[in-house]
Amino acid sequence: MASYHKYVIACILANKEFDINEVHNLEDIADMIFDRELYPSICSLIKEKNWDAVKSIEIPAHGFREYLSIYTFIDQNQNQYAATTYDSDELWQDPELIDIFPLN
Repeated sequence: MASYHKYVIACILANKEFDINEVHNLEDIADMIFDRELYPSICSLIKEKNWDAVKSIEIPAHGFREYLSIYTFIDQNQNQYAATTYDSDELWQDPELIDIFPLN
């Protein structure tokens, strides 16, 4: 497993909102340019589990240096979730967990 994914798992486990103690089957659904204006629409698609629409989003890369990644995973109780993370080109910037969405 890539160290980036290990860091994402650590971020998920550090978030105590849903009592997630284990992360299984972490799957990278989409990686894209982070656009603050489109994020609410992307969240709606995630909640609908409309992965085809999420994967088809194209955001022009001109001048952007911020990134959004979307993952799905299962916790210790077999509950399914999606998570979004933020990252940037800044070398000091580690990925940050934005949101976790229950999908059951």
